[in-house]
Amino acid sequence: MLAEIRSHKQAFHDQIAEWVRTAGSSVVEPVVLLAEGAIVTAGVSGDPAAARHARRAVARMLGMV
Repeated sequence: MLAEIRSHKQAFHDQIAEWVRTAGSSVVEPVVLLAEGAIVTAGVSGDPAAARHARRAVARMLGMV
């Protein structure tokens, strides 16, 4: 089971990395951490606001705002 979780996490990381690089940036790890944190926070709190906050933070990091 742990191998499947690690595989999923790696695939998630790779997808985020692709998106970040396509946007012309190299800030992969901070974006992954924001995404992971937003997922966990939304799951625990039941409130998807964390995803909106993370999206805005990433947009700023990528210079899209």
